[in-house]
Amino acid sequence: MDTTKIIVALLGAGGLFTAIFAFLKWYLPWRLSRKNKRGALQGLESLNTIYQVLHDVIKNTNATRIIIFAGHNSGKIPRAGSPYYTSAIHWRSEGEEAGKDVIDISSYRNIAVDGFYISILLKCYDRGFIKLSTESMEECQLKKYYLAEGVTEAYIYFLGFVEANFMYMCIANRGTPFTDVNTAVMGLAASRVANEINKG
Repeated sequence: MDTTKIIVALLGAGGLFTAIFAFLKWYLPWRLSRKNKRGALQGLESLNTIYQVLHDVIKNTNATRIIIFAGHNSGKIPRAGSPYYTSAIHWRSEGEEAGKDVIDISSYRNIAVDGFYISILLKCYDRGFIKLSTESMEECQLKKYYLAEGVTEAYIYFLGFVEANFMYMCIANRGTPFTDVNTAVMGLAASRVANEINKG
């Protein structure tokens, strides 16, 4: 075989590889960029749905506040010997809806929880939700928070897991008890929120 023909063939193949490489260098970031944009838009749509659901519950029930929490161990899997925390992720409140919120929910970040609180989360996981009455709760950290905030009744719904974060939603009121219709609306709302959270 002629050496010149081999060199020409290799140069031709090299040119083809160069062209393919140049195309991939352009195409892959473009494709990832489109995928990221699509993912960002889907995420924003989910957030919008969640906030609309929270707004509707405040508007159509006796709820005075709703908070979606993430239980976490600083991004790791919970284990004995490490504190367990909870942080507010999304929320709506009656005061916020009226433009005069008295409680700064945004400060509910990295709150270390006690054993009673962890037992509530485990019951919530097992049953799907748990109802709490502040008056009949044993003395614990959560009861102190509820008394300070004027919460009389709360429903806590398990929403799912996002990575190692235990996601749950607390719907509470400050006086007027929840009705059967309220609890039905709240249960449906929890299902809708869980669907949005578990999409990703």
